[in-house]
Amino acid sequence: MNQTYTLRNLAAVLLGRLRFIVICTLLTGVAALLLARFWIPYRYEAYASMYVRNSGVTAAELDRTGNVNMNDLNASKSLVSTYIAVLTSQTVMNEVSRQLYATLDEDTLREAFPNATPDNPPNVLKCIKMSAVNSTEVMRITANTRNPEVSARICNILVGIAPESLIRVVGAGSVEVIDEAAPIYRPVSPSLPLFTLVGLFVGLCLSVLTVLLFDFFDDTVKDAEKLSNMFSRPILGEIQSADTDEKESFPSKVQTFWRGFAPIKRKKRRDRNAPYKRDPNSGASRRSRRKLITDENIPFNIVEGYKSIRTNVVFSLGTARSKTIVVSSAAPHEGKSTTAANIALAFAQISKRVLLIDADMRKPVMHRTFTADNSTGLSTLIISLSTMEDSIRRHVMGDLDLLPSGPLPPNPSELLSSAQFQSMLERLSEKYDYIIIDTPPMNVVSDAMSMQGVGGILLVVRYAQATYEDLAETMKKIDLSGANMLGFVINDVERHPAGYYRYNRYGRYGYYGYGYYGYGRRRNHAVNPVAVTDAAPVGDAPQPSDADAQGVTRNAFDADTRNGFGADAQAAFDADTRKAFNADAQSAFDANARRVFEANTRKPSAAANPVAPADAVPADDTALFDALIAPSPQPQNPS
Repeated sequence: MNQTYTLRNLAAVLLGRLRFIVICTLLTGVAALLLARFWIPYRYEAYASMYVRNSGVTAAELDRTGNVNMNDLNASKSLVSTYIAVLTSQTVMNEVSRQLYATLDEDTLREAFPNATPDNPPNVLKCIKMSAVNSTEVMRITANTRNPEVSARICNILVGIAPESLIRVVGAGSVEVIDEAAPIYRPVSPSLPLFTLVGLFVGLCLSVLTVLLFDFFDDTVKDAEKLSNMFSRPILGEIQSADTDEKESFPSKVQTFWRGFAPIKRKKRRDRNAPYKRDPNSGASRRSRRKLITDENIPFNIVEGYKSIRTNVVFSLGTARSKTIVVSSAAPHEGKSTTAANIALAFAQISKRVLLIDADMRKPVMHRTFTADNSTGLSTLIISLSTMEDSIRRHVMGDLDLLPSGPLPPNPSELLSSAQFQSMLERLSEKYDYIIIDTPPMNVVSDAMSMQGVGGILLVVRYAQATYEDLAETMKKIDLSGANMLGFVINDVERHPAGYYRYNRYGRYGYYGYGYYGYGRRRNHAVNPVAVTDAAPVGDAPQPSDADAQGVTRNAFDADTRNGFGADAQAAFDADTRKAFNADAQSAFDANARRVFEANTRKPSAAANPVAPADAVPADDTALFDALIAPSPQPQNPS
């Protein structure tokens, strides 16, 4: 809930919902126009004029004498109010109604007065108005009804009975008819332009008020500075929406709409552990909608966002003993799995030894994202049903290794909190520079809280979806567990050219429902639910020693290049590259570097990977590194 507003806040809020405001305003204006045109009946006016005299001097006598008595004029002006009171009396109105029924047919009268009958005469006084014209002696009688002929007839009846009624009641003065009433067939109300303008104004006010009310009571995260100040944690980065330029065409929308009416076809059940078909364009599963930074269609600013997060994570873990990072979120559908995969890829792009662990053993997705086998993985490795070499998928994308979740166990929280899991992390920390762990949402299950020996927790927050209430509950759990909270990553931010933010909303809590975590759901029981305390120690399989070819190459690379190309140099190199290359040149450079990298180097030796050919010889890492960082010739930017 936003308690204070500034002009800048109001402008940002209204611009963020400008489309809603415009649509509501136009709809209200059109509704007012249609209401005035087809619902509100037209009304027609007719008028007649009379001149009021105080004395009996006629106009001909006044022309012969040429004298004007000012006292007579003033008396005539004062008589206008008296005459109006007399003519609007109930006796005169009853006489007007009687003559109306005597001179007009019932259909015409019913059109002007729908509820009137001979036994229930219409209230003519409501449709009559009398006044003096510009404070003169001229009195105007105006009638307003739904029928122009009835309006003219009412005025003429009043003009006809006025002299006799005034003489009988007042006994002084006289009236002379100036204009008799004639039917005017142009309606005077409703005014279509006026109704439309009023409808537009009302719609604008209501839409602005609605936007402000929703924003006032909105508890979702929309301000990075407020989020950081509220929980005293830094913002490690912001990732803009990857679907900004991928707007669905109108034919696709029609097909999607029509598909919703098609009969549901039962699909053949497939093994959740089997790898999915690879998409040659993105290197990921077609069914996986997660956008990886290795995809050529990913915008340059999103790639740079993950690189910025990588740099901030390096500084955040500078004093931590463990380089293990737990990536989680407060609620489902906030992009934690995509963020974990891309952060791992960002570290792998600078030749770091990175392992990505899918610790979401309730709804695993990493094996689909990287098209890997999930028959063995974390669950089987913890209880020693598989070795590390059988469980870890080497080089799923560049230098990135993947440890999938494995078959779904019935007790994931107990497995992650066991001593065997902690021992496994310690052994893996000796082999890898960074370990990224994808975990379930913290407000749904406590899997992330049960882990021990991790370097820190990175919390993913989706813009305009995550609420401060959910985050406060999550931060309370983190504080109680004593874990190191690295910071927040704000996801799915769509910035417009005007400088304000717009958000994509999705359904919440439908992914991790009670039915999903309940034991009534069918599970894969490939893992024997053996007690964790009785499991054998992890890592019985022989591991490659430092004398192996890959170990020697890796150590040489660490000694010769990584020490000379630290975090500061890497940041300087990234800054220079961004200045020298635009988005297209940077994408081409990354593609060329990946092709050189995959074609010439990083071929695992036979000791490290049993399936690799025996004669695989690692290339010179120093020459490879120079080839990767050497920019291809590009036209210079004039700026």
